Amino acid sequence: MSRYHFPGFPAYLDAAAAEIERPEAAGPARRDPILAAMSNLCAQAAEADPRHVAGILAKAQEMSDQLRVAHRASELMLADLRAGRAVSDEISLPRRTRSASPPSDTRGASRKHG
Repeated sequence: MSRYHFPGFPAYLDAAAAEIERPEAAGPARRDPILAAMSNLCAQAAEADPRHVAGILAKAQEMSDQLRVAHRASELMLADLRAGRAVSDEISLPRRTRSASPPSDTRGASRKHG
């Protein structure tokens, strides 16, 4: 049985940036301390004793939820500003950033994009 090796987060950032057609965003995102902490937890889970994996993944899921909430809050702020300033998404954001979903969603929850 081959052992899983967590590759770290740069590859995931590059994939996410490509999905939303914003490759230039990957560089600055590499300095995000929450994402670095998430990556550390994932690396720990990949190497941990099986008894500890569930607890590590639960903490990683909490961080993922925090990142999702922050992302959605940023979308809401921008939408509110655009509406208040009567600026369309197409003018202020040449490439749609809400169409991409995260690389994996273990809960399988449907997302509302729009």
